[in-house]
Parts: sequence; C-alpha cells; structure tokens
Amino acid sequence: MGDIDLIADERRAIADLAEGLDDAQLDTPSLCEAWTVRDIVAHLTLPLTSSVRGSLPLIVRSRGSVPRFTVLATAEQVANYSMPQLVALLRDRARHEWRPPLLPLQAPLTELLVHGYDIRQPLGLAHDPPHAAVRRALEFVVSSKATLGFVGRGQLKGVRLEATDLDWSHGDGAPLRGRGISVLAGALGRQPALDELEGEGVAVMRSRSGSS
Repeated sequence: MGDIDLIADERRAIADLAEGLDDAQLDTPSLCEAWTVRDIVAHLTLPLTSSVRGSLPLIVRSRGSVPRFTVLATAEQVANYSMPQLVALLRDRARHEWRPPLLPLQAPLTELLVHGYDIRQPLGLAHDPPHAAVRRALEFVVSSKATLGFVGRGQLKGVRLEATDLDWSHGDGAPLRGRGISVLAGALGRQPALDELEGEGVAVMRSRSGSS
C-alpha cells in the first residue's frame, strides 16, 4: 500500500470520527494548545481547500510567521465550513497529494496520525491506526527531513525509539518503548503519550517535550 493510500485511509478515519462527535466533544480542548477537537478537524482540511493566491491576505497578516498563519487559517476554516462540510472535504478529497515544500508524503501522513492522537486522547477514545501507516511515519520522524517543521534538531538525540507492536526500533541511547502510535506521539512532544511508554527515554523526552 502506497503513502497516498495510507493518507486517504487516515483522512476517512478522521471524517468518520468527527461525524460521530457531538458539540461538547468537538469543543473539547485537544492536545494542541488553544485548539479544540473542532479546530484540528478544520486544520486538517486546510491543504484540501487552500491556494497560494487565496492565502496571500493571511500570509501578509501573519508577517511571515508560519505558526501565526496556521492559527489564522484554521480559525477562518472553522468560520467558513460547518462540520458536515469539513467531514465531506476529508472524504471527497481523501487522495489529495498535498505535501509541505521539500517533504515527502510521509509528512502529511505523520500529521494526520499525530493529530488523530491529539483528538482521541482527550476524548478517552482508543487510537489504533494501521501498523503500516505508523511505521512509515516513524521512518519519517527519524529522517533528516523531519527537522523541517516536525522534530527539533537534537530532540531525539540519545534516545532509542522502540515500537513493540511493530518490531521496529531506531537510534541509540535511552529506550522509549511502547506501542508505535504512542512512540510517534511521544517523539513529537505529546506529553500524555509519554505516560503510555516505558524506558529511560521517557524522562529524557519529558524534559524536551511541548505540543504543537
């Protein structure tokens, strides 16, 4: 199965999840600071509706700051689209091949998986994505390209990632061990994921982590 197939499956899975949530659940704070579950669903549709020309006003307002642009663009998406419309976008454009500049399709796949965790964990919902998708995301996170917006330089230094359900590992040093999706989320700074992991790497990552 190719990366675009895995991406499409994750978009559809998030659409199915969002469609079944009530307003209270959608307004629950996610693991991303200042964003609700609703905000994250909207955020994940941005690449499916945005164009460079249409984004120019927000780019100007953001004064070149990518984080500021992302916050403003997500707020506009929430204002402009209802939840049924957002769900439809995720389904109808599930195979959209957008990717950040200079990055492979593993990058949007990783974003979908981790934001899926950001949604489900605060709602107390199980997150058990396909092993093939998690493996591809883990391979991306430990690559040099992941430093372009996903992993801070040196964040994984001295840590050995071990996904016990995938028979996958990478790196040398203090082990960070557990389910692949928890290892992925923990490597990307999600503190609650570290509660699901074992090994000396947990303490190391706690000192370095911060959600985004």
